[in-house]
Amino acid sequence: VGDNRNFGPELIESMDVLSILNSSSAVVLTNWASNLRGTDLLKYIFEKSPNSLHFLDPADISERRVEFIQDLKNHSKLIDLLSINENEYLQIIHALEDSEDRIVSDKNKNNLKTPLNLCKNVWFLSNFFKIDICIHTVIGSVWSNGYNTVFVNAITPSKINIVSGAGDSWDSAFLFGHLLNFKNEEKLCFANLVAFLYLENFYNDTPSLRDIVNYIYNYYF
Repeated sequence: VGDNRNFGPELIESMDVLSILNSSSAVVLTNWASNLRGTDLLKYIFEKSPNSLHFLDPADISERRVEFIQDLKNHSKLIDLLSINENEYLQIIHALEDSEDRIVSDKNKNNLKTPLNLCKNVWFLSNFFKIDICIHTVIGSVWSNGYNTVFVNAITPSKINIVSGAGDSWDSAFLFGHLLNFKNEEKLCFANLVAFLYLENFYNDTPSLRDIVNYIYNYYF
């Protein structure tokens, strides 16, 4: 996508960037799939930020899914959290089938229609890759670290006025909760709420923190 298609480490190498990476609470890599140098960039920014939370949201991996799961295997120690949507989850499952790594039962691999199956499948993936994984779907969101798994129902919007950017809103809200030491269930609840407000375009813009707090106060108390 424009200049981002070949966005490698050399484009950000500087003492200022190194200082920022070294002092950041979290370092986020998004849109790996649209960047042919995404793996190089991932290794650089995560290796240069040893004290930060490392968060990865790859975007649509359908054309590079086999390469992506290989990256997850090779660099799992660099990645703290992987955030994916339903389509990206299915692409990972298909890629594992292509590589003969069948970790999810044939019966349930494509079935994300119940919270139980969703939790089982995310648990399998997290355990397999040794990475904490979040998945957000139309029925709800799940977090798993391969040992514990938490599910929270989605908040269904009455109407959808905007779609592009909903995943980014979910990610940012989950990270906000994580950095403020929310419980895992609270992180998912908060992220689901922010995504809901974004999809409904409730405030005619991306909701601010004040908007979110006011909504919680007005509708939940």
